[in-house]
Amino acid sequence: MSSVADSPAAVPRDAGAPHGRAVVPGPAHRPGPAAVPVRLRAAGGLAADLVPVATGTDGALHPPAAPGEAGWWALGASAGAARGTLLVAGHVDTETGEPGTFASLGGLDMGTTVEVTGVDGSVRAYRITARRGYPRQRLPADLFARHGPHRLALVTCGGAYDEGAGAYEGNLVLYGTPATARPGT
Repeated sequence: MSSVADSPAAVPRDAGAPHGRAVVPGPAHRPGPAAVPVRLRAAGGLAADLVPVATGTDGALHPPAAPGEAGWWALGASAGAARGTLLVAGHVDTETGEPGTFASLGGLDMGTTVEVTGVDGSVRAYRITARRGYPRQRLPADLFARHGPHRLALVTCGGAYDEGAGAYEGNLVLYGTPATARPGT
């Protein structure tokens, strides 16, 4: 079975991307350099460089194409923010069927610690507390929130692969809450 992880998650229209267009954050929403996430790591071989991503003209959040990268939604919260969701999206596999950046995401256990390294070298830790599946392109609007308690959301394709549509039927989301942090090395 050929599988493609190019089914982007639709971003709700009220999530900073009005009319399906990517929005460049203004000064009030631009995180400080110390909070910009650049690397993610967890048990089970989950490791990825993080690059900022936005929504495309189709209103969907597209993970980066590079196999070793995951996309941090730059209009959302940054690592260690006081409020909002730090949203990171990655592919479960590649167009050639090779494992993608988030291939091991579904195997993470509740309680697993995910470490997010900031551009300043500091490491912020999050503990996985929930796993949810959502229909393709129907992620909840609160994933794109800049308000509410701070949390981590890791998103990838999930469910069965639909050969006819060339996409997975859904999305898998793992949620994490802030845990203890350790200084950068």
